[in-house]
Amino acid sequence: MEKITQMLGPQKLDPNRLEELTREQMRISARLEELSKLEKEFENIKEARKMLLIRLQETRKKIFDLREDQAGAITKQLEGRIRIKIEYKGQSKQFIDEMAIFLQGSGVPREIIQKLCLKEGRILDGIQIANVIRIGEKSLQDEFGISSKRASQIINWLDSDENRFFELELLSPDDLVQVFYKIGDIELPLHNLSGGQRATAMLLLLLTQEERLLIIDQPEDDLDNRFIYEDIVHVLRNQKGKRQIIVATHNPNIPVLGDAELIVALESQTRSIRINNQGSVDQQEVCDAVKHIMEGGEDAFRRRAEKYGWIESNK
Repeated sequence: MEKITQMLGPQKLDPNRLEELTREQMRISARLEELSKLEKEFENIKEARKMLLIRLQETRKKIFDLREDQAGAITKQLEGRIRIKIEYKGQSKQFIDEMAIFLQGSGVPREIIQKLCLKEGRILDGIQIANVIRIGEKSLQDEFGISSKRASQIINWLDSDENRFFELELLSPDDLVQVFYKIGDIELPLHNLSGGQRATAMLLLLLTQEERLLIIDQPEDDLDNRFIYEDIVHVLRNQKGKRQIIVATHNPNIPVLGDAELIVALESQTRSIRINNQGSVDQQEVCDAVKHIMEGGEDAFRRRAEKYGWIESNK
């Protein structure tokens, strides 16, 4: 301390004050160094997040590609009876609704929200919208054709809570899946079909999952005989060697025309059910049980057999 006092000479600076300032300088320097490290870490995290967002967009596109490939395979497998169309990020209305919910409290009207989501007929995702907003007010005006007032309103609302930008970046429209069912020469979307036609279309889609066991309970409750003959039975016959299919039905056309490997004829009793007959459709007693149940009896059985050529007509 005496040495410090001598060095100060006539300046008359309190050595105790100098020592206090020196300690404060060291403390501040340490804090600044720590802050610098945190800033670097934050920048690294921001950069890593940007890369993750890019990977997220790429993954969404890969999911679409997989869906499109699967849709094409199903359409081919069902020989055009069912066509599935996948539109990339096609759920525009749903996405606009989600954006409206996200921007609640911002005062931004729906028509402006729609401009943010749709650009030149192309739907954007939250990442693309956020990137434009981060550039600034002028970019927001030019890209989406909105006024300076609206652009400032959106930016101020997002800037008031940084987490809002992160939430925005995670919003994205889903792919649009459309199912079309061909009736004769006419192809109709699923929502325009009758209840029975819709049930047929959905059952046909289930039948394409060849690697899985399929259990169907009384499909005739929802399906017309025409669709059973033209669609369901055809697919059942093609798939019976590839998977196990169990059908509980009161319609004998399904096991007969579907050329079932095993038919189990059940008989209801008071509080139980017993097996009346079981075996292949080639067995006479099984044929007799089917004829008994089938509307039109033996004549109907023979007509079905002759029409489809799947069992000998003399049965």
